[in-house]
Amino acid sequence: MKMFNLLFINTLLIFSISFSQTCIGGKWDITSNIWFRDCTTYDQYDGRYIDGSLGRAYSATTVTGDTVITLADNSTQTIYWRLYWYNNIPDNTLPVPDSIPLMAGVHCWTDYTTLDQLFESGNTYLGNAPAAMRVISLTFSINISGNNSGTWWWGSNISGVPTPWAEEAVIRIIRQRTTDACQLLANAGNTELNGKQVDVNRVYLRGHSMGGTGAYRLGIKFPDIFAAIQCHAGFADFKGPCGAFTDGFNTKVGISGEQCHGIDGNQYVARDYTDMSWFVRDHKGVSWENMTGHVRAYEPPYVCMIHGTSDDAVNIASADRIHSVLDSLKYGCTYYRHTGEHSDANGTRTSWMLNFRKNQSYLALTNNSTNTATGFNYLDGIGWRPSSIVDQADYYEVQLTGTSGTVDITPRRLQQFIITPGKAFHYWIGTKNGEGTAVTADENSALTITGVAAGSKIIIEPDIPSGTLISKGIEHDAWLSAKPNPFNPEVTISAGALRVSLLQAAVYDLSGRRIATIPLRNGLGTWNAGNRPSGIYCVRVQAGTRNLSQRISLMR
Repeated sequence: MKMFNLLFINTLLIFSISFSQTCIGGKWDITSNIWFRDCTTYDQYDGRYIDGSLGRAYSATTVTGDTVITLADNSTQTIYWRLYWYNNIPDNTLPVPDSIPLMAGVHCWTDYTTLDQLFESGNTYLGNAPAAMRVISLTFSINISGNNSGTWWWGSNISGVPTPWAEEAVIRIIRQRTTDACQLLANAGNTELNGKQVDVNRVYLRGHSMGGTGAYRLGIKFPDIFAAIQCHAGFADFKGPCGAFTDGFNTKVGISGEQCHGIDGNQYVARDYTDMSWFVRDHKGVSWENMTGHVRAYEPPYVCMIHGTSDDAVNIASADRIHSVLDSLKYGCTYYRHTGEHSDANGTRTSWMLNFRKNQSYLALTNNSTNTATGFNYLDGIGWRPSSIVDQADYYEVQLTGTSGTVDITPRRLQQFIITPGKAFHYWIGTKNGEGTAVTADENSALTITGVAAGSKIIIEPDIPSGTLISKGIEHDAWLSAKPNPFNPEVTISAGALRVSLLQAAVYDLSGRRIATIPLRNGLGTWNAGNRPSGIYCVRVQAGTRNLSQRISLMR
């Protein structure tokens, strides 16, 4: 009796791209305030700081609009919005890309009294980051007069019911502007945007103070929109200590058991629903969809938090609370917990944010040995190179940056790579040699590899049950499998989704010599290995333009 084991060796298509030596992709240097850009961004200046401050260089021609909101008590509120076109690229010969990132900004509590000043307040912190970039900015205002602090970008109490009408309205406007912002700006005179569109995978959100509070609420509740968010000196919850704002928050969201209407149609205790730590940790009311339409579990966008320990306007405690929750659940976050006051270290890390894409995985970092008393996972010591990520159904690869230290990594916002609770994997550091190291996903479908050294390359593959081969060929909707029979030297070959009435599978040895041709009827066939020696063989199936191949190892 002969028994065969099948060892599956994965193959990849590797594309070689040449970049200039000035392309250093992969980390934020907080000391020199420079983002070392990723080499695959849409043009050579995207995400690169240049010498000196460019100041704010948005187009002179902007677009302003308003949206009237009818509330439950039949009163109305008007939310005003404005679009700006930033084109800070020093080389005017570079064509404007077809897809433009959009940065939404919600402004702080301000004493400005004109609509223009309110829009400028929401836009200032983008101008503080003198990046060479092309980005559309979208800012908001609720009231024209007064200090514009009526909602904290959440909502208000309407007839005794805490109601998040403001966040819902802002989200609706952001969704609308992602479809028409380029054309609106083009119609207003920015003709270089004719025929362009907003890149829906590169929509971002930022805010300071009251705006930071809004960024927490808007960004964390709607991860289907945002690739990354930056929350500066805002309240992540209204549970206190909230200082002088406590009474106002109690009026808006209640003290204990008042109910509010959630985005999924259910009712929730308002004090919980405005607590972003609770939302991230416990809220299970919504199914979220990824870009391909497959329902997946909730996870927030990458969250950049900045807050000062000496902030006497917005207490840092709520930021500490949500950071603890994000870290414990291994969600992606960076926390710059500086020692300054309320408005210190303000300014959007624009170039940093532009490296995140909703259609690309990133890493959540925990147990980072390079963390300092002020900077947690600030990517200044250990980061990763976005261009290095390979995210396929049965293969994941990423290159860390940095020169010293260790960190635990958890891949997040996965596009193809499948992780389910309790699923077993093996990983390799550097190159795929030997059997690798076993690791298992936790009950929350998080797969964490511990103690990875800065600068390492990590390869992860699932433990595939004996008899299954998953193709990484051109066609991801098809797969090959090989099933050993313990009683004779035969291997069943299946082309899975390629259920064409008649196909052929060819078996090659490593010299490239074809040693067998197996007819596949309805995608199935049998290869009799006979007395073939142990070794690696390649099975290939071709149907029209579809080509599948997989290497198998035959062991006696």
